[in-house]
Amino acid sequence: MKVCWIHGIQQLVQLPCAGWIKGNIRASGLYRVNYEEQNWRALAEQLETDHMLFTIQDRKGLLDDAFALSRANYLNYAIALDFLKYLPRERSWNVWESTMGHLNYVVLVVVVVVVVVVVVVVVVVVVVVVVVVVLSYGAVP
Repeated sequence: MKVCWIHGIQQLVQLPCAGWIKGNIRASGLYRVNYEEQNWRALAEQLETDHMLFTIQDRKGLLDDAFALSRANYLNYAIALDFLKYLPRERSWNVWESTMGHLNYVVLVVVVVVVVVVVVVVVVVVVVVVVVVVLSYGAVP
């Protein structure tokens, strides 16, 4: 693995055309890294192929970035969910703990959406029933 340090605000780095690029090695920086979709998918595929190529910190950082960026609408959730495919082989509690926190949020959002939909359906049914009762009350038999 080749490491390239970027000094200052910007630095032009020549990168290979194939494969993937991993920023924030060992998740040592306090920042998020967002990649192009193709690179995200290549990183997820690499995790499926051989997740041990990355350090525990890198694996945790990749999952954390993917879900945090998805939550902030910078990344499609489908890409973040692709990173879950390798998890049955993950043995690090650190990676699991971080990922479970993100998954708890996803489940919470789904539950809230379902509750809102149910409430809307109930309100619509009540309104329809009230309208039918009111209209039928004034009807002449």
